Amino acid sequence: MSEPILHIDDLHVNFNTSDGVVKAINGASLKLNPGEIVGLVGESGSGKSVTAMSVLGLVPKPPATYPMGRILWKGNDLLTTPERDLREIRGGEISMIFQDPMTSLNPVYTIGHQISEMIRVHQRVSVKKAHELAIEMMELVGVPKAKQRVDDYPHQFSGGMRQRAMIAMALSCNPELLIADEPTTALDVTIQAQIIEIIEKLARERNVAVLLITHDLGVVAGVCDRISVMYAGRIVEEAPVDELFERPLMPYTWGLMRSIPKMNSKIRTKLHTIPGSPPNLLGGIEGCAFASRCDFAIEKCESVVPELADFGGRAARCHRLEEKSFQENLN
Repeated sequence: MSEPILHIDDLHVNFNTSDGVVKAINGASLKLNPGEIVGLVGESGSGKSVTAMSVLGLVPKPPATYPMGRILWKGNDLLTTPERDLREIRGGEISMIFQDPMTSLNPVYTIGHQISEMIRVHQRVSVKKAHELAIEMMELVGVPKAKQRVDDYPHQFSGGMRQRAMIAMALSCNPELLIADEPTTALDVTIQAQIIEIIEKLARERNVAVLLITHDLGVVAGVCDRISVMYAGRIVEEAPVDELFERPLMPYTWGLMRSIPKMNSKIRTKLHTIPGSPPNLLGGIEGCAFASRCDFAIEKCESVVPELADFGGRAARCHRLEEKSFQENLN
């Protein structure tokens, strides 16, 4: 395995609010290798997007503060990188596809203009050359009649086409890392599959590392190499995708897996639901953040934070991992 191109090391992110300090990220760690596709999954509010935005320096400071941790990009800490240097990295070496292309694209500029602008910011090319490259990128991501549609405005594109335009913009400067933050939100299933296929194809062909953020386990099942499960600002489990789906180790991951409909389920069988709601992160949490919702919690879970421990080449955060009876109950 090559050296990780991105290493998020013990990241903490706090938000100062009128009600107090919200500890949104509580020691998250993540590694990403060149050409690897890693899925970051979890419920809404678990800290996925804040982690991704922190990589690009897009979280406003204040109200955000970074009391601990590092975000190492090729060995350099992005948290201490000057803004001028960070602007060169952002959009050039690291690109991001945001959740909603309609709010991410400027409605008063054409699609071609916005892609060309990205190219000219990071590459010394003429306006004509940038326009030609914009057309090439639109063709690459499957926009039909790209030469004619390059002068269309965002409102003239469908949701799927707008997302393709966002991917074209993100890939226009040949990034080494692509962060896709729920790129299939609000798209129908057929278009979802097409968007994921485009991202996977381009990642494999160009050796681009991809961090795919989603709460939809079905999206990551067929495309990711590894999955990191996030809960309450921490990574609670990490494993190769096949192993995670076959045998989840942490009760939270187990609950997520059981909530997926199965083709062989009996008629009228209710889907499993995880009781309760994610915890309030105001002021921090003592013990395991999932303890109040966990059917397997013990007294220790209420007061001691479990470490992210290695378990046969995987990692999981649970006090009961070593108990044989506990593993049998999960499987």
